Amino acid sequence: MKIGINTEDCVRVEDYIYFISRDYNVIFRLKIKTGEVYIVGSLPEEHMLECQLGAKIVYANGELIFAPMNAKKIWRYNINDKKWIGYEKKKVNGVETPRAMFQAVLYNNKIIFMGSNYPAIVILNLETNVIEYIEEPYKRYIELFKKENDCFFRTDSVQIGNELYWASCLSNEVFRFNMDTYEYEFIIVGKSDYKYSGIDYDGKFFWLSPRKNTPAVRWDGVNDFSAINLPFVRKENVATIGNVICKDESVIFASRFIEDSFVIKDKNNFSDVEAFRGQYWFNKKIDSDTFVSLTMGKDICIETNDGKYEYELCVDYNLITSYIAENMLNSKNDIEIPFKLGGYNEVNSVDLGVFLKLL
Repeated sequence: MKIGINTEDCVRVEDYIYFISRDYNVIFRLKIKTGEVYIVGSLPEEHMLECQLGAKIVYANGELIFAPMNAKKIWRYNINDKKWIGYEKKKVNGVETPRAMFQAVLYNNKIIFMGSNYPAIVILNLETNVIEYIEEPYKRYIELFKKENDCFFRTDSVQIGNELYWASCLSNEVFRFNMDTYEYEFIIVGKSDYKYSGIDYDGKFFWLSPRKNTPAVRWDGVNDFSAINLPFVRKENVATIGNVICKDESVIFASRFIEDSFVIKDKNNFSDVEAFRGQYWFNKKIDSDTFVSLTMGKDICIETNDGKYEYELCVDYNLITSYIAENMLNSKNDIEIPFKLGGYNEVNSVDLGVFLKLL
């Protein structure tokens, strides 16, 4: 019996895609040309049933670096010797932040982590193990963050040379950050009520996806912008589009929260928008040669220079449940199932029967 896997991002390492489950503490890899799924391991010092521990993984010099969502630490894993290094992240204002970091990039042997709900940019030097915190930019948004009850930024970013761009979920601004000098600026894009869920760049224009019920935007990177009305039913204060991706001559606005996604087939004729049925955990270019999408229905599509590969993202039921149970029994952290306000969600691989066995 096979059961599906949910995940919110992935990284390519040679012939494999690595990712971490959204629903429990298990890291997998998928062989691109066969679709075979293997268990790699689990984040240390975390319970096996904890969900959304991480999403973004960065690969550097034979190591995987995990951006923490609900994980207590930034983790670094050596693929060859299977050793882990953990880095405590400080509590900004003394508070532990859930769903902390959704994006990270590698630059000059440093990992730049962008806070999603965590109010800081975190920079890890892979050579010296020194961690720096850039908190000042987030102070601009603290009151909006509390009022809107939404994250600062989501998962999309654009890197052009030594500069990073990402779009605000709380305002009509794009944040530009210099990774050498740590200088930054906020650039107003669009009307005052616009908010964004993602950003991409086609080599000439930036494209921004709407966070809630406003239009998408094409932006020249300076002053000029064009509003693009996506044909979804608008509801007040309801999230709609997950992200935007530029792919060949088209631009795709991938839905996370509504049934339809949208495509502009010719980016030079951006008024012509078509809807298509599809909801995605993610849909993005994960490196210069690889596009990956994963639907809510667990259909994964991997497009590389070598071809296009489509699979159902799933794992053997007995394999995953046995792995979770054995690791819970062997781990100090899993002797007791921790209390969680609101309880645990039942997922395919940890159903009520398995949960009772673990108890």
